[in-house]
Amino acid sequence: MAIPADRKLISAEKLLELSAHEIEAHALSAINGSLAGLFILSGEIQPDRTEDIKEGKAVIRQKQSQKEIFGENYPIAGGLPWYILAMEQAQNGANFRQTFQVVEKLRYQYELKEAGGDEAKAHKKARAQTWVTCRWVFRSMSDTSQGGRFFSKDKAYLSGENDVRRVVDSSHSSWLDIGETNIIILPELFLLGIDPKNIKYPYKNATKIVWERTLAAKHKA
Repeated sequence: MAIPADRKLISAEKLLELSAHEIEAHALSAINGSLAGLFILSGEIQPDRTEDIKEGKAVIRQKQSQKEIFGENYPIAGGLPWYILAMEQAQNGANFRQTFQVVEKLRYQYELKEAGGDEAKAHKKARAQTWVTCRWVFRSMSDTSQGGRFFSKDKAYLSGENDVRRVVDSSHSSWLDIGETNIIILPELFLLGIDPKNIKYPYKNATKIVWERTLAAKHKA
């Protein structure tokens, strides 16, 4: 993963997010797929909706890593209903502020129930989560005062994450690292003798290890 030297300084959180998504998801599964000796696992060919599945797997690994590093309450751009609502608002012409207001209002009602009526806690979490969701949806736009469109690849992230979560639960998460392909072929992999327990490079959350060894102290400072 290369970050251009002339790119503006990015936060430690963003660097970790990129590491988990690009290296520990895409790169790791592609390497394991190539070593398995099956062309279909290498990512060189793309069966139907493979792009969605690849991005869905990467999003799951990214969120998993963030929660393991920063805790369960870390604000992650997640939750399919909020994503979909924000994209719908943007597609219908709402700008960033208008979309934020709609999503935050509904998110607050949800968080209020989750917080047992604690208004301050609900407001704080609703605002933080809504900001992350809207920032994610509008990130391709240079002028967020305009609506009418959103980052199109979000469709792949959303549908892919939803599909992967339905098939691969936590007890079978090693399937996420077996190769860059569509998860519909998983039953066939069993017949071919491919077992995710035997992959060359299993997931270890190296992003968290790097954080603890080198970045955590600098971040606190």
